[in-house]
Amino acid sequence: MEIIKLLIKEHEQIEQELDELEEVIDEMIKEGVINFPNLIHSLKRIKELWDKHEAKEEQVFPIFRKERIVISVRTILFEHGELRKLFDKIMKAITLSDHLKITLKKEGKAIINKLREHKRKEEEMLLTISKEELTSSEIVELERLAKELY
Repeated sequence: MEIIKLLIKEHEQIEQELDELEEVIDEMIKEGVINFPNLIHSLKRIKELWDKHEAKEEQVFPIFRKERIVISVRTILFEHGELRKLFDKIMKAITLSDHLKITLKKEGKAIINKLREHKRKEEEMLLTISKEELTSSEIVELERLAKELY
């Protein structure tokens, strides 16, 4: 299904930004210096990509929330909220620079790991859904969303 391919492609874009953020955090841990331009750029880009991606998923995933399709949509949507909280902690820490290094070590690494794990779960879930499990009206709705969202 096209919508699944498009969502996974967005995961790949997010992963590229996570790699960049991870480099900034690793450099900070190793060197003790924060590259603020790269940090701000990475966080803004991840947040921008994630917010758009999450909004699309929250329109698509309810279509998969059927008894005959065994997926954990509730868990995935709950994790979206947890990830938003981590983003908020990091963004708040940037304004309180004395706490930034501590927050980045803890929350920065946590958000990278949680986002990666979350993407893995979503991809595993999405790749197990087949057209045979969907009704014709669900397929039409997914195709409509693919055109509307992309």
